[in-house]
Amino acid sequence: DSCVPVKNEVKKFDFAMNEDGGSSFSQTIGGIEFRRLDSFGNILWLLRLTDEGVSVHCLDYTRWHQVWPQARELMLNVLFVVPVGTALSGIGLKYVDRFRYTGNEEDYAIDGFFQTPNSYLSNRCFTAGFQWHCHTGWFGKVRSANEQPSNGLLERCLNQLNITSNKEVSPAGTGIFITIDHNLLVNTLSIDDMKLSVENDPWFDNLMNALHLSLIHISEPTRPRL
Repeated sequence: DSCVPVKNEVKKFDFAMNEDGGSSFSQTIGGIEFRRLDSFGNILWLLRLTDEGVSVHCLDYTRWHQVWPQARELMLNVLFVVPVGTALSGIGLKYVDRFRYTGNEEDYAIDGFFQTPNSYLSNRCFTAGFQWHCHTGWFGKVRSANEQPSNGLLERCLNQLNITSNKEVSPAGTGIFITIDHNLLVNTLSIDDMKLSVENDPWFDNLMNALHLSLIHISEPTRPRL
């Protein structure tokens, strides 16, 4: 695709224990990637196809309404070649937000970054200093716009939320970074039910827009006030 013109193979490493107590190690091609790079060689867009799934990654994010049409086209072009009736294990949306704390370590206070009380963070995080991690997950109904997919898939969506604060080394130097990693996954889909088309597929748009709206709602109390 001209949108992601650089092709790379994805390496897969397999390690196995034999019955006689020995071990074996092998390397195979586990998939392919297509990338779009900037003038410095940094990845802007990535389309990855492996035996575990298909994913589109945007590392040049601006606003949802600006990047979703591009991601949608890449994803649907791949799904078009999947045989009708093939079962999909799920469709999801993932956001990763990163913030850098530039103050002094001794002045770090989590209640200055996040809303309190906060149902998505453990109370222990508020007294742990600048190094802490909180991982939580739950099933819930997806917040949606006026239209929804007609098969009730939005009634039970898995949310996986990871929030970390830690000192890291980056190209800009060593600093304290807060990372919010939020994944929403809707399971049990059949590609035959989706009736996909690149030109017009309101079902797919409604699903992804609903996931995006749900993510925005949840992220409000977990977004640092920086």
